[in-house]
Amino acid sequence: MGTAHGGIPVIGRALDPMRQPMARRVVRPADAASAPSTATPITCPAHGSVPTPPALPATTQPAGRQPKLLDRLREALRTRHYSPRTEQTYRHWVKRFIFFHNVRHPAEMAEPEINAFLTHLAVKEKVSASTQNQALSALLFLYRHVWTEKSATSAT
Repeated sequence: MGTAHGGIPVIGRALDPMRQPMARRVVRPADAASAPSTATPITCPAHGSVPTPPALPATTQPAGRQPKLLDRLREALRTRHYSPRTEQTYRHWVKRFIFFHNVRHPAEMAEPEINAFLTHLAVKEKVSASTQNQALSALLFLYRHVWTEKSATSAT
């Protein structure tokens, strides 16, 4: 155990500047001039003028077209504040379900196809029960929150 600045004992590794995390990149006026920005700057009393990030682009769907199924799945998960990892996992299971049934749309499938998919996971791929439950949860979310909402909005 050594001592650091002012005789404070250091436990573990010494204060090595090479082991410290790298500093964040600072945007300099030359960088800001070369990067196109349409955002208005925010003035901070401590740091001066800081550029705001540009707005995220809206989904680019042609007028009159419905968003694709996986885009609707992502939107439904995000509006319900699911974590990004859950979003990624549910998307994975929905894609596997669709490809397992030779790229058929979920609207054409029902309970027998879900049972066949889950049975395939258990018997052929030998996944655990918790993995089966995760796949089932993704498919239930798809049918309850994505597909039924789409059906309800297209009926009106």
